[in-house]
Amino acid sequence: MNQKSPALRVILILIGIMMLTGGIWYFYRPRTKQVQTSDLNQGQTSVASPAGEVQLTSVPKPTPVGKSVAVKRTSLTVINYGYYTDGKNVYLEGDNNGDWKEIQGADPATFKVMDFQHSCRSVEKSYALFATDKNSVYCGLDRIVGADSASFVYIGSYDENPGGMDSSSGVASDKDCIYRNENPILDASGSCLNPSSCTSVSLAADPSSCGLK
Repeated sequence: MNQKSPALRVILILIGIMMLTGGIWYFYRPRTKQVQTSDLNQGQTSVASPAGEVQLTSVPKPTPVGKSVAVKRTSLTVINYGYYTDGKNVYLEGDNNGDWKEIQGADPATFKVMDFQHSCRSVEKSYALFATDKNSVYCGLDRIVGADSASFVYIGSYDENPGGMDSSSGVASDKDCIYRNENPILDASGSCLNPSSCTSVSLAADPSSCGLK
């Protein structure tokens, strides 16, 4: 019977060790977890990376929720800043008298409008305010897809044209993301930037801390 040379035996042992190591790594490798997010647009999914970052396979687009309706102001109760309710629905008064929009799906019992200084968009960008209810976050007549209303906070205003005509964006965050207007700010890999790095102080001193240039 032929005996294997010592060199061949060493090579076979090394190959065996490499295969065993690869098998162990494959079994215990970090796995990307698909997170079911019911309020993402159809065809979009969010992904939680092993580091806990929220990654989006595509940028979620805000959902328009304004529906033109005919209502009388006398039948409504004021919420704040142009928003009204009849107890069943939430309405936003338009620029023209009688031009009313129903905020479809909004919960009137928990609907809150951030104050006049906490705008989502400036006048030059179709002025709108941030608002929340128990289920969603809104920028005017758009629902911010995926935003967490329980942790959503206004951070500040980012002036895109310093020294010129006002063209500012509202900056806000929740527990997962930073938002500019109604859109999440993502890094090159498609992950939401860590909101802990973005505060009103850091935004004023260095907008890049909030993912802005």
